[in-house]
Amino acid sequence: MRHVNGTGLLIAVLVATIGALAFPVWSYADRSSTPQANLDSSSTPTPWGPLSATDREFVTKVRLAGLWEGPAGQQAQQRAPSAAIKAAGDHLVMGHAALDQHDRDVAAKLGIELPNQPNAQQQGWLRQLTADTGTAYERDFANLLRAAHGKVFALVAQVR
Repeated sequence: MRHVNGTGLLIAVLVATIGALAFPVWSYADRSSTPQANLDSSSTPTPWGPLSATDREFVTKVRLAGLWEGPAGQQAQQRAPSAAIKAAGDHLVMGHAALDQHDRDVAAKLGIELPNQPNAQQQGWLRQLTADTGTAYERDFANLLRAAHGKVFALVAQVR
């Protein structure tokens, strides 16, 4: 039950963040403090307000995260020596499956082209996990995910 609640919370937070990007409450055009001329030149107008380069990067990085963390979670479910890492793998699989679908829907509406495979660094992480066993697998699984999430959360803070 705990892993379902944690996964649900993770999905809700990430969906809310993506929703905030795709469907802002107020249009930038209606804000006197942010004239259209002051927006970044790389911003693209959308029906929901301007889409910045940082917004596009965020949507792309959410997709990239799912492309490697989903397979890493599946691998952990099958290969991890401890129940804790198997449970973490379950969280990744469940959370990223739903998040990836939302991300792809948002990207399609905003005209953002998304990758279909993990980047070179992420592929290296998957190879590293595939080669690991036992405690080395658990240590690398936790450390790689912690480092990857730290990068994404920093971008989330920037986008907010």
